[in-house]
Amino acid sequence: MLEELPFVSVPLKAAERARKALSDAGALAPAPARRAAERLLVPVLDADNAVDILSNIGVFANTGIGRFVIREAEKRIPYDLIGEIAIVRDCGEEEANEVLKRHKKVRTVYCTSGIDGPFRTPELTLLAGPDVPVTLVRESGFDMEVDVKNAYYSPRLATERERVTALMADCESALDMFCGVGPFSLHMARNGCDVFAVDINEVAVLLARRNAKNNDLDERITTIVGDSHNAVPALARRGMKVDRIVMNHPTGALEFLDDALGVIDQGTIHLYLMVAQESAQIIDEAMNTILFERNFQISKHKVRSVSPAVDQMCYDIVLS
Repeated sequence: MLEELPFVSVPLKAAERARKALSDAGALAPAPARRAAERLLVPVLDADNAVDILSNIGVFANTGIGRFVIREAEKRIPYDLIGEIAIVRDCGEEEANEVLKRHKKVRTVYCTSGIDGPFRTPELTLLAGPDVPVTLVRESGFDMEVDVKNAYYSPRLATERERVTALMADCESALDMFCGVGPFSLHMARNGCDVFAVDINEVAVLLARRNAKNNDLDERITTIVGDSHNAVPALARRGMKVDRIVMNHPTGALEFLDDALGVIDQGTIHLYLMVAQESAQIIDEAMNTILFERNFQISKHKVRSVSPAVDQMCYDIVLS
């Protein structure tokens, strides 16, 4: 069935990156893209939102309205693909078998009800395949070992990691305060950055260290096991200062902002939070209170929609 849909037009050389960014953000319409000369027309749900998403990764798009073939409706199953593992949300064996049909490389399907606790690890129930939570993930040219049960990793932030890296100058120093298995650290280190990667979860730090070595970046990434409430002030007492800080703890980063300020004078903090509509103003006021003695500017970047009432946001805090 043909239907008129908004679309973004992107150069073919940027098409794969653009489609991944739009997919990560849940911005694609249920219709296949089509080629027009040296550009790809990608149907989207909201053209203005799609343009904003693409501009954040340096892809500049034109917009329009066109007629596209709507795909036959499939049963909607919310899931993430992490290497050879699929993690579904609030689903059962029927949905797990459907995911296995759709993705031939998937060997194991787990169900999760969400991420919680200081380690940010999910409570997983095996639905299909062997109970082997370790897999190899390829992201942006990196090979990463991931343990989906015992260490934090989100494939939905792949585009966000590219955005942050694109903002960096050469030879910056950085602190990754909640590093998980190290994807942000890898991106920053490849950009010529010396990175301190901290996590309270010993399993995550072990994997981050291994991933740094396997990607030939271990000389640029220093891993630290510890609670950032303790580890970051300890770095400050040693006189360490950095140019950039990543705070990817969407349920708890704000309470660590004061610790982060101890190791940065001028530079940028990328602070990630899950923000409900009713709490947005409270968060703004809390940040202004913590930062009131500093010269700062904050820009808000929507990473993705989590639910109709909750967005994952990045607060880019520039200190001068």
